[in-house]
Amino acid sequence: MSITDRRWMCWYFLTGWLPICGPGCSGPPDPAGGATEPAGGATSTDAAPPDLPSPTPTPTTGDGTTGDTTTTGALATTGVATTTDDASTTGGDVCGDGVVGPAEACDLGPDNRDDGPCTLDCEVAVCGDGKVWAEAEECDLGGDNGDDFGGCGVDCTLNPRCGDGILDPSEQCDAGALNGTGESPDATLACTVGCRWDARLAFLSSAKFTADLGGLDGADLQCRNMAKAAGLPAWETYRAWLSDGATGPLERFTLSPARPYGLPNGVRIADDLGDLVLNGPGEGIRVDELGTPLPPSLVWTNTSVAGAPYSATDHCNHWSGMAPTSARVGTSHVAMEPQDAWQQWHADLQWTSALALKCHQPARLYCFEN
Repeated sequence: MSITDRRWMCWYFLTGWLPICGPGCSGPPDPAGGATEPAGGATSTDAAPPDLPSPTPTPTTGDGTTGDTTTTGALATTGVATTTDDASTTGGDVCGDGVVGPAEACDLGPDNRDDGPCTLDCEVAVCGDGKVWAEAEECDLGGDNGDDFGGCGVDCTLNPRCGDGILDPSEQCDAGALNGTGESPDATLACTVGCRWDARLAFLSSAKFTADLGGLDGADLQCRNMAKAAGLPAWETYRAWLSDGATGPLERFTLSPARPYGLPNGVRIADDLGDLVLNGPGEGIRVDELGTPLPPSLVWTNTSVAGAPYSATDHCNHWSGMAPTSARVGTSHVAMEPQDAWQQWHADLQWTSALALKCHQPARLYCFEN
């Protein structure tokens, strides 16, 4: 049956014509527009069927075979090709497919990574994006890049920091990889991970005082004020190496936990308080609270070589008056040459007990972190 015949058959059903003629039926109307006359002479008054649209071709797939048409969401797909509402499978439209699409700055496919030249978002890595490009940047804090100590510079290089092995104004020390290990180069103190000396510090006061110090507490306060002004940590714990008639450093200083003693410039002077009393402070306490070298100086102590009060009476009225008496002083250090003088100073522990000095005369203080 031809397509035309099928069209007429459909028209029969739609208009009420019977598909099968009775006796005398002469067949379907004339395709040219005329009506046929059935047997018996009756003529149909119904209008001729209108022109019908051509049938829609059957859809085919890309390889020429017939495919079913399906619709996903609001978009139609044909055959095996599928289009979703929110993404296209056209090459370059998906980050990570290796093709740079219209909305992408780069696309290295499986080589996209946040520490590489093309990020997982298909953006070109740049300084300031908050992602560290391993091959080109040391750091990247995004909007926080700046010139802060320990931070990340605007060029994505590391700013000066604790642990870089370079001594900065805010650091007491910086031994680089040795920080925090307890090890130290040469005869210096070990350095902590916070770039502070791993020790209790001691210094020779930059100022000189008469013996009217306001007692032991007044002497301690002078040490603390100088330590604070110098920016030394734990400044509030400092005490003077000083004895009155009854109390000396062994009672006033902390014995435990045992820690080494050193100078603000990092020179180690004793392993702990016991070593300090027994052997003295190495080559002497030679620098002030800022680590500045001072000349050999007399220092108020009234403290014996055993770390106890030297005299029960000669302490300038408990360091609170200008009585016409004297008190024991030590000598901070002496020149290494002639060697005999230095060896005598060291052997006799003259750093803490050397001679007597009138109360009205000036002398320095030894200040120890406690």
